[in-house]
Amino acid sequence: MNRETVTTKLQAGMDRWQNTFEDMMHLRSSNTHTFKDNYWAQTGFDELRRYVKQGSDFSKELATILQERVEAELYYSKCLSKLGAKLGKACRESVGSCVEAWKHVSIEMEKRAEIHRNYSNAVHEELVKPMKNVIDNQQKLRKKIEGNVDKTTRTLTEWRTVEAKNKKLSHTAARENEKLQDLGLDGR
Repeated sequence: MNRETVTTKLQAGMDRWQNTFEDMMHLRSSNTHTFKDNYWAQTGFDELRRYVKQGSDFSKELATILQERVEAELYYSKCLSKLGAKLGKACRESVGSCVEAWKHVSIEMEKRAEIHRNYSNAVHEELVKPMKNVIDNQQKLRKKIEGNVDKTTRTLTEWRTVEAKNKKLSHTAARENEKLQDLGLDGR
């Protein structure tokens, strides 16, 4: 089986996965209105951060699962190849009417092993590696953005603290001014 055929089959499988993934996201978003309801609220960025973190965690878990699948396919391929080689060796040393049939089984096992090896390599190269790159890039970008937002939030909090302090001082000064004005009017 050539690489194009494997890629075509992988693409068909990914289309099914994409549909399933979209269905899962639809169910997930229809059951939780928290993000949509709170996005513009005071805690909107925290909701967004939590939502993005959940997506990142899901992506990491999916990449791990796919990597385990790659390893399982590779292991299965090696075992199948080893069994095919043993069967082929046994057939070369034997004679009889069923030997030809078992030789074909041995050849078929070798072919299947190659298919699983190619599938494993294709999944690793076309899914796992790009997915890990996307996850890493998004995590770097997310950390940078969250750092900027946290810094801006601290600055805003400091400004609001100073504003509240100055408001209190202004209110105290205004009351003091009113008292002095009242005393000035009473003194006339």
